[in-house]
Amino acid sequence: MTRRSKIQRGKQVLGFIKSYIAINDEAPTIAEIGEFLNFSSPASVHAILAAMENQGTIKRTRQWRGIIIIA
Repeated sequence: MTRRSKIQRGKQVLGFIKSYIAINDEAPTIAEIGEFLNFSSPASVHAILAAMENQGTIKRTRQWRGIIIIA
C-alpha cells in the first residue's frame, strides 16, 4: 500500500468513526470499522488506528469501543 493510499484510508477510517459516534453515541469496534470499509483483516484496522494514534488524531483506551477523537 502506498503512502497516499494509507493517508486516504486513514481519512476514511476517521470519517467513519466520526459518523458512527454521531449516530450511535459510542465508537465503533475494530470489526465494525473493518466491515464497513472492506478491510481484509482486523490487523489492517489496527495498523491504521495505531498510525492515527501516533499522529495524535485519536486516542485508544483499553475499554470496549475505546476510541476517542482528538483532532
